[in-house]
Amino acid sequence: MGRALTAAQFEAYARRQITVALDILDGHHADLFGLCACGRPQPCSVAATCQATIDHYRAKLALVEATQPLRLVVSKPSSAPHRPGIALPAIGT
Repeated sequence: MGRALTAAQFEAYARRQITVALDILDGHHADLFGLCACGRPQPCSVAATCQATIDHYRAKLALVEATQPLRLVVSKPSSAPHRPGIALPAIGT
């Protein structure tokens, strides 16, 4: 098994998968006789697979690209005097 992809590598991979699926999907659309352009009856399994691939990678990209603002952490000055060199008691003693 290979190593895990970085976020940038995964993004490039997912975008390429979406592009390829869209290219394939261009040749699979309904024609005038109710068949897919490739000759298969509707719904075309190739078109369904391509659409599922597009949906899958778009959802994954949404998770990778999602950002969440971090809250601002402000340190408050302590009212207790700072006493360097004093150790806290161990927990459970």
